[in-house]
Amino acid sequence: MDDKEKERLKGSPSRDTFKQKHKVVLNNKFYACDLDFVLVAKYPFRIVAFLDYKRGREGITFSEVVAYNVLLQIAPIYIIRGNDPETGPFQIYKYNWSDPVPEPPNVELIPIRQCEGWPELGNWERELRKQGGKLNDERTNSKPRASSNDWQKGTQGVKSPCPAPA
Repeated sequence: MDDKEKERLKGSPSRDTFKQKHKVVLNNKFYACDLDFVLVAKYPFRIVAFLDYKRGREGITFSEVVAYNVLLQIAPIYIIRGNDPETGPFQIYKYNWSDPVPEPPNVELIPIRQCEGWPELGNWERELRKQGGKLNDERTNSKPRASSNDWQKGTQGVKSPCPAPA
């Protein structure tokens, strides 16, 4: 894929308009969400992981929790949090099944690592793809954990960044 083809992949204004109209014009009980990125492997054909980018203190919604819980049956879900999608840094969290009932949902996220920019994020994704979406990282079963409610209350959930694996 050349650079011109990659540039055309940038967000679609018509898709953004459709999503906005869906939210504003249709019934407010017509819940919906979108995913930012689905990582796909060519050989063998499969979905490696789902990625969702969250900016600043943006929380995880009811609709996203419902979708994530179903999608976990297909592949892992990683939340990538940052303030600047152009440069990073990016904090990566693994999503576990969560209860959508509380408002806002109380979501547990497991810190995986912090990537200072795109080169580090690319290394992380390369390793994720190599391992078929399931990183062999002992931190996925350990504390500290962050709740998405922490971001909505104005904290970052985890006091120190997750170190990169050695």
